[in-house]
Amino acid sequence: MIRFMALHLKLTYLPFLVSFFLFNLPFAFSQNFEWITRSPSYGMSVQKGVTVPMSDGINLLVDIYLPADSVLKAAGEQFPVLLTQNPYAFMNEAPFLAYVDFYVKRGYICVIAHNRGTNGSGGENKFLSLREQMDGLELVEWASKKLANSDGKIGLFGTSWLGFTQLLTAARLPEGSPVKAMVPTYAGAYIYRDLTPGGIPSQSIFFPRDFDQPTMLNNEQATLFGKSMYESWKGSGEVSLQSPFWEEREPIHYIDGIYKSKIPTLLVGGWRDLYPAGMSELFSALQNAYAGKSPFEKMEDTKNTTNTIQMVMGNWGHYKGLNVEMTLAWYDKWLKGIPIEDFNLGGIYHSQDLITGDWYDFGGYPFTDNYKTLLLGQDLLSVKNNSNPRIKYGSRLTTSSSIDFRYAVDKADLILAGPGSIRLLASTSSKDMHFLVEVFDQSPSGELVRITQGNILASMSSIDKEKSWYSKKALIKPFLKLDKREIIEAKKIYELEFPLSPVVATIKKGHQLLLRVSTQSRSEDCQGNLGVFPCFPTENQLNDLSEGEFTLHLNENIKSGITLPIISKNSLIPSRKNYNSTPNHPF
Repeated sequence: MIRFMALHLKLTYLPFLVSFFLFNLPFAFSQNFEWITRSPSYGMSVQKGVTVPMSDGINLLVDIYLPADSVLKAAGEQFPVLLTQNPYAFMNEAPFLAYVDFYVKRGYICVIAHNRGTNGSGGENKFLSLREQMDGLELVEWASKKLANSDGKIGLFGTSWLGFTQLLTAARLPEGSPVKAMVPTYAGAYIYRDLTPGGIPSQSIFFPRDFDQPTMLNNEQATLFGKSMYESWKGSGEVSLQSPFWEEREPIHYIDGIYKSKIPTLLVGGWRDLYPAGMSELFSALQNAYAGKSPFEKMEDTKNTTNTIQMVMGNWGHYKGLNVEMTLAWYDKWLKGIPIEDFNLGGIYHSQDLITGDWYDFGGYPFTDNYKTLLLGQDLLSVKNNSNPRIKYGSRLTTSSSIDFRYAVDKADLILAGPGSIRLLASTSSKDMHFLVEVFDQSPSGELVRITQGNILASMSSIDKEKSWYSKKALIKPFLKLDKREIIEAKKIYELEFPLSPVVATIKKGHQLLLRVSTQSRSEDCQGNLGVFPCFPTENQLNDLSEGEFTLHLNENIKSGITLPIISKNSLIPSRKNYNSTPNHPF
């Protein structure tokens, strides 16, 4: 009787269960499931100040964090090694060592090598110099063959300077090297063009000036080098332009070497970070290398890709947003051979919507070939409704130095996904002109959320057309050369085309897209010693801009406008993992 009732219940509810499962299948697949991490299996012991000789006779100091048994003696097993090259004093103490504790207690040796010329290591530090890149190669050799308890397999880790070092080390490694995985975080294809937007230094100009701070490099020579770098950047020296100084240090110029090392690479960045464009272009450049294309080309074929190169981009700022459970899964997959399929779900570029917080998977970058151009004075209307509005270069964002244009999102949500571009026809009364264009989501109550921005200095507006990206003849990512300044004539009309920082963002129906054209950044956007806004013109730039009046010409045959990447809700693929940052983690 009981068996019959059980069978009856199964048959009775089977149609319901089937329909429930089928109805909820897409919903279930769209959920952001958490990462399942291994529990700690070890304690941790520490060896600080171990000397490692380099081939040029310089000794580097390294700190070694080892898995230990219950009485904190180093375990007799062999373990894979996670290696980073760290210049910063502040990252040698809590809370920044929390991620080391996390990895070590799950069966990894963590090695923190102090960059030459910092924190007691010998030699001179010159910020990602060629010699520093060679150190990475030699540290890998040492950690794989001479480090006690190493099983010979190496993973690279670290953020910002430490992320760039991973990429530059990888560029020098052959295929089949001991390095089996790396996770460069918050370090893009470029340095100069992300930190000197449109040719004007951002607040990041103060980063090398502050090398003398107690939490920074702890080295007098490095301090002097940082000060000289700062003076060149703020003046008219080599550092103030896209030049060999930056090219020696930028991963985009080493893409072939990085790819040929065949190291599985998980890139992690943030829309609020210093390198949102550079991180995305690093991803596309590496995928292009897999497809046999130039690193500067637009990624066209989303099928000819590899899932050994993946990207995670969240709503994070610099040094924020690192999910250590996710990175552990990446290292476990490639260094320990644990069959984790989490990185094979959906696409290879995992992005968070800046407005809604939802995560989506994409097959490549850029995300879409569907672009729409909104014309200033036609699609985007100004309150002043002036065909030739004028804005003045003066104090930051006074009432006379900006103009707003609005576009009503009245039919359906407007979802932006990828890079975009701006075209302005403009003239100046002075020797140069500068425009900052910001895009906001404006709610019905008037609240503004900044989505993206771009800027241009007219004297540095020359474009490399071969490195620019087009979609159906529309210019979607102008590639500014930024290698020299050109003479600008007063009253002459110039066509200025420049990039908008990429983003994924949903502007809800009933909201407005607000486009603000101004001459300078707000004071509140120029705080701190790191940032991406054009806050600090060089002395020569400021002299040429001072007191200039800039006119937008909206009634010419060539129209001023904004070209935006539009994607439909139906074409978005919800992520099946939650890539959000680990709660209470220092990164």
